[in-house]
Amino acid sequence: MTDRAGTALGFTRDVARFAGRGGLVAVLLSIVTAVTEGAALALVAPLLALLAGGALPGRVLARAFASMGIATPFAQLACLLGLIGVLWIARGVLAWQRDMRLAMLTMGFAEAQRRRIVTQLAAAPWGQVAAMQHARIVQALGGDVARISQATQMLVQIAVASVMLVAFALVALLLAPLLAAIALGLLVLVGAGLALLLRRTQDIGTLAVRANLELAEASTRFLGGLRVAASQNLQPSFVERFEAGLAAVRVQQVQFIRQQNSARLIVSGAALAVGAVIALVGRGWLEAPLPQLGALMLVLSRLGGPVSQIQQSMQQLFFALPAYAQLTSLADAIVPAPPETGPAPSLPDGATIRVESVHFAHLARGGGDSPAPVLDGASLTISPGEMVGLTGASGVGKSTLADLLVGLLTPQSGTVRVGDVAVAGAAATAWREQIAYAAQDPYLFHASVRENLLWGARDPDDAAIWAALETAAAADLVRALPEGLATIVGERGALLSGGERQRLAMARALLRGGRLLILDEATSAVDLATEARIFAALRAQVPRPAMLVIAHRAETLAFCDRVIRLQAGRVEQS
Repeated sequence: MTDRAGTALGFTRDVARFAGRGGLVAVLLSIVTAVTEGAALALVAPLLALLAGGALPGRVLARAFASMGIATPFAQLACLLGLIGVLWIARGVLAWQRDMRLAMLTMGFAEAQRRRIVTQLAAAPWGQVAAMQHARIVQALGGDVARISQATQMLVQIAVASVMLVAFALVALLLAPLLAAIALGLLVLVGAGLALLLRRTQDIGTLAVRANLELAEASTRFLGGLRVAASQNLQPSFVERFEAGLAAVRVQQVQFIRQQNSARLIVSGAALAVGAVIALVGRGWLEAPLPQLGALMLVLSRLGGPVSQIQQSMQQLFFALPAYAQLTSLADAIVPAPPETGPAPSLPDGATIRVESVHFAHLARGGGDSPAPVLDGASLTISPGEMVGLTGASGVGKSTLADLLVGLLTPQSGTVRVGDVAVAGAAATAWREQIAYAAQDPYLFHASVRENLLWGARDPDDAAIWAALETAAAADLVRALPEGLATIVGERGALLSGGERQRLAMARALLRGGRLLILDEATSAVDLATEARIFAALRAQVPRPAMLVIAHRAETLAFCDRVIRLQAGRVEQS
């Protein structure tokens, strides 16, 4: 139970820190709203006394009316009704202001959690992000944040209801101290019994988080593999897995609803029992006056609202808390790269790019420390304007070498240099500004051709866009599209063929420009004649950037100035 309480306290602390001064204002508004409503309810007893034909109970109110010259019962009744009306209107205005501030707090805290994860991911080393379960990240940014938003709202409602509960309890104690104390004591006993249900609720919430994560993973696999599945009539296997995930989520939702309904039934029965006890004790034993007893019953009926709200909100809060624990665990697992200090070193123009005796090993799968060597003393040089081909068997480390070259990965030993400057820290950040990259499986957004081309580009005009498309042999393709540059390409470019996606990605890399262009199997889906046009245009660029062409096809490598082979972790001339 300690971990459960710690999660709840940690969540409450984080919300309070985020709320700051705005949260304090909302709390003050809640208190004033509760006091205003309590004052209106406190005036019900004298109102009932006047309606019953009696005198005003209590000396304070009688003296106040006498000092204002309000002496007749009718004038006192009218004054009381007017005062109650003013207080109730003021309570409505205050409650509106309070609810608006609390709604902004709820939305803001959820947005802050989503921003926290995205910011940390953006600052984390690439190797760490690549090793993470992406479905877990998607679930955290979507479903978990939504549940955290709900938990924040529930926490806020608990705070507001608690303030109202205290205010109504004070009014009840002022009206009939003994009867109110009996009623509050009975409610405390009921609350202690309901607290036992919260542990079960949090257990259900934990299972729901796991079920939602499995459903998110199934959804990711479904969308990522649907094309291949459709080509082999394997869609039913995806549907079965998805249905299993839905069933698991449904089970937890049903259990939570059952838990909520059970608690609601207990509260309703307890409220009726408390009301009956107070009525019997008040009239049969204490012989309380009817106006006083009626006013107390009215206050107790209003007090039941906050009690029910606290109970329901606590159930939903504890159901949602595992999502907060899951997101916090994810955030703690993301270790941002050390902050860069000092100015970025100047990278010399016209410098040779050197990879010098680099060693790199990925961590063993499963998080172990046993190294799996990929590069073992690999070295290469790329001169300005030179087109170097890099080949080797699949899985030998060609893409890893490219990632080291651009500073995405850091070698365990050896260095990557631009001239005399080592590519690390601030220099790596500055170096990546000079790099354009086109991959075998290019990522295209569900957006227009123009938007996809401009991602990462440096404010090109239309002339530069069409020049890049011509070089990538994609200009005729774009002209033939229904809306030209405004045509939507679909998620990951699904409305285009593989070769068309690669040509658009090539044009995007050319628009970015820079001193090094890396083509990682970037034309593998392009026919040989079109590839020849592309490489002829690349070689004709003036000035021409240095280029690293990673490829298996001999036809592709034939366009390079020289070709090197990666084998057994080392670079060999081919």
